[in-house]
Amino acid sequence: RRMYDISNAQPEPGFLQHLIREEYTRETLGEVRTVLEERGTLRIQPVAHGLFAASPSHAEDSATGYQNAWVRDNIMVANSFRLRGEIPIAAACVNGLTRFFETQIPRFREIIDDPAKVLKEDANRRPHIRFTAHSLKERPESWPHAQNDALGQALWFRCLLAEQGALPFTE
Repeated sequence: RRMYDISNAQPEPGFLQHLIREEYTRETLGEVRTVLEERGTLRIQPVAHGLFAASPSHAEDSATGYQNAWVRDNIMVANSFRLRGEIPIAAACVNGLTRFFETQIPRFREIIDDPAKVLKEDANRRPHIRFTAHSLKERPESWPHAQNDALGQALWFRCLLAEQGALPFTE
């Protein structure tokens, strides 16, 4: 998966070939895990502001777009840390998202105050759900930002952490 690839180095061709089996046992899966852990493949670390880019190995101006952060992906990764008891990492991610959402306040207000519902047709005028992880800046290209579920997940997760005492509510 794209968000787990944190190295710039390409593995040697066939480096997992000797581990491929028709059937796996607990021991053979342990061997696969060891090889992946030795290469840092399973390590998930934020790139900036507590946020996770799709692939931290890509430059900020990469044409792939994998240097970007997606709200939904960040909530899923942060929740996985919460479920493993690594609350500070989850809280740092939510704080990073909150910092980004602060830049989106005019967009939130504009769409809320749109009585004719004209803005719902223009997804790029909505609060953005994809942005540059390193700088917390909007991406200039057109993107389908009409993803209320991602915004809802962010609100749900922030409230969950607040309820658990891990992240206070502030003004």
